[in-house]
Formats: sequence, structure tokens, C-alpha cells
Amino acid sequence: MAQNRLNSSSSGSNGNGQCKICRSPYREQIDRMLLEGKTSGEIIRKFPNLGLNRTNIFNHKKHITPVELEEFRQIKLRKIDDLQSFIERIVQELLSKRIQPTTVNSLSRLLNLQLKTIEFSELEERISKLEKLVEKMRR
Repeated sequence: MAQNRLNSSSSGSNGNGQCKICRSPYREQIDRMLLEGKTSGEIIRKFPNLGLNRTNIFNHKKHITPVELEEFRQIKLRKIDDLQSFIERIVQELLSKRIQPTTVNSLSRLLNLQLKTIEFSELEERISKLEKLVEKMRR
């Protein structure tokens, strides 16, 4: 089974030996920031000691594999599932405290709308952009 590099402590695997970021001990953090949609400027400011520039980051994006993209998608989906379970627990607790069902129902709808906002804006948009970018860069 392939090692989940996004969750592992090893750096520099599955990359390019010439790439500053692939050789960096901060590769996993930088990959995660890229997958989360952070800008080159944000990454450069967070890691000033690496002496990165926008070209380094642009070129490094080619080293993020489709497997890593899928791992990131699965991590996000698990977090969404955890949040859905949390919402269900809150609703059950409120119902057990004899709060009016209409209030519980309204709160539940509000929380689920917030969850949907997270799902669509944070997950699909960023992953879709990254998949297109990676595909474009591989051509």
C-alpha cells in the first residue's frame, strides 16, 4: 500500500532532487498549503529561510501527484463526515433537553447549510483548481 506522504513524517520522497521544495524539510507543509489553495506569496512569507520565489513554487506544483491529490480529497471528506456526525450529536442532545423541535430543526438546518458551504467552497473548488493546474502543468 502506498505511503500517505501527507500524513507521514518523511520528506523528499516522490519528488524531484533538484527542486528546493522537494528537498526541504517543510515539503509536506508546503504541499498541504498548496492543496489548501494558499498563494505563492503566503508560502514565501511562511518559509523565508528557504529563499523561495514564485517560480520555485510554480515548478514544484508539478511534483504533487494525483495520488496525493486523492489523499487530500479523502482527508477532507473524512473531516466533513466528522462534522456531519458532530451536527447529528448536537441535534440529539438538544432534543434530549426538551428544546422545542422547531428550534432544533432551525439550528440543524443552519449547521447543515454551513457544512454545505464548507463542502463546496473549500473542498470541490480548490481540488478542482488543483487538478486542472496539475494536469495543465504535466502537458
